[in-house]
Amino acid sequence: MSRFALSVSTLVLAATCLIVGVAHGDPNPDEASECDRGGDHARKGKHHRRGKHKGGKLLNPERFARLADELNIEPKMRASLTAQLEAVRTEHHAQREAVHAEKKALRALMDAESPDRAAVLAQVDRIGAQKLAMKKAEIIAMLDLRAALSPEQRAQLKTKMDARRERKGPCHGK
Repeated sequence: MSRFALSVSTLVLAATCLIVGVAHGDPNPDEASECDRGGDHARKGKHHRRGKHKGGKLLNPERFARLADELNIEPKMRASLTAQLEAVRTEHHAQREAVHAEKKALRALMDAESPDRAAVLAQVDRIGAQKLAMKKAEIIAMLDLRAALSPEQRAQLKTKMDARRERKGPCHGK
């Protein structure tokens, strides 16, 4: 086999493994995972798969309340931001459920005797688009929060986030 053919074969194999890994992220969707059953992992809030998910970083109501306290956000602004974040959280939850349904559909496509490559890849694109929409909504919420802050509060937030990045290490937004 030529070097080119071997490279292409390796690439196709790697892509297939990736697609199968995405499609089969839940080894047996008919059986509840530890998070679905409310296992220790779900109770600690460390896993969002149908467990106790409160939203990403800023979307967590308790985290936002602490942040609002630390930044001394005035009550009227705090109520407005809390309402905005609640709307984003509600949409985020609906989008997570949609991603879950899309992943189930992908598993069904991949379980076929001879999966339709175009249909599988289109399904992967749908999942990716849904996840991208979720991330954009989260980023928009963060930008809205920052825009509502005074220059002093923004500086305080930046100092706080820089310290957090230092604690968490280079893989956490630094």
